[in-house]
Amino acid sequence: MALADPSPERLSLAGEHFGIAAQYADYHAMLDRGDLDGVVVATPHTTHYAVAREVLTRGIPLMLEKPMVLRARDARELVDLADQHGVCPQRKSSQLNRRLQTLLQEVSLGSCPQPQSECQRGGRVWQ
Repeated sequence: MALADPSPERLSLAGEHFGIAAQYADYHAMLDRGDLDGVVVATPHTTHYAVAREVLTRGIPLMLEKPMVLRARDARELVDLADQHGVCPQRKSSQLNRRLQTLLQEVSLGSCPQPQSECQRGGRVWQ
């Protein structure tokens, strides 16, 4: 796990709170690690496009907080990049995920420590 934040204060607080030692003042340096299983982009809305674009270009799975981006053409480009690089962009607040949460709460399945989902796009399936 790793964190990136340009604010030294926020970075230190988050790292301490979550017990994450790998901390970066620049997200580019974090992405350069090459060992990330995924990236959550929870930055100011105006930065979503640039950060998400770089993550997707590197072929790293992405969870993008809403709003996805501020312009429709940027959203289309990110979806196209995800398709090109075989990555499924995911938003935790998607209708599918909300429905899955409801179903899991309604049905007693016992312990479910690591739920998984699939994203189907253009005939391709990502888990």
